[in-house]
Amino acid sequence: PSPTPPSQSSHLRRHRLDPEDAQILHRLRMARLSDLTLKFCGPILKSLMQHKWAYPFNLPVNTLRYTDYLSYIRTPCDFSSIRQRLEAGLYATPLEFRKDVDLVFSNARTYNVRGSDCYLMAEALEEVLEEKWEKTVIPRLLDEQRMAASQEEELAARRAALDLVAKRIQLRNVAAATAAQTASDMEMLAKLVMSQAVVLACPLADDEKRNLKRRLQRLLQGERSGGDGGGGGEGG
Repeated sequence: PSPTPPSQSSHLRRHRLDPEDAQILHRLRMARLSDLTLKFCGPILKSLMQHKWAYPFNLPVNTLRYTDYLSYIRTPCDFSSIRQRLEAGLYATPLEFRKDVDLVFSNARTYNVRGSDCYLMAEALEEVLEEKWEKTVIPRLLDEQRMAASQEEELAARRAALDLVAKRIQLRNVAAATAAQTASDMEMLAKLVMSQAVVLACPLADDEKRNLKRRLQRLLQGERSGGDGGGGGEGG
């Protein structure tokens, strides 16, 4: 089968954005992702902290009571610490928030024995997180991805149009400069022809006539002397 012709969007994607445009789009996208994080991750965290089985994870683990905890867990994490970071705007994207929440459950499974209360609580809360994440965050992330692609295509289209206009203006300027140079050259040539015509049309003065007569006589004498010399050569 014949290959499918490239769509307009794929053509525009090949029109690479300059670094300044890319930076502008990146800032806009990060601002939208930050808003998504506060708007949707905050309620998810609140529902997790209010769950009846959340109490082992709401506060940092008491390492004075569980003295071996740091021997197993390299990066402790808890819901209250996540809430503080969220309110301080330290999560740039929902995925960064999700990474820390997953770390809470991962730490619980690492430290606690499989089948223990804390282990089962972590699994139950993880199911709650997954359900809410799929319902509220994933659709917004997909919408954001489509919006980012649309903005990139729109900006690429504008840049392509501006580049085309700039090229047309450049071609017109070159054509105008060439036409101007041609007109200037023709004007100079016309002035030269006119000046020569004026010179040729002017009557000769008496001195010029006498000079012209002497030149003609010398030319005639030269031709005659040349002819005599030639005859003498033949006679010898």
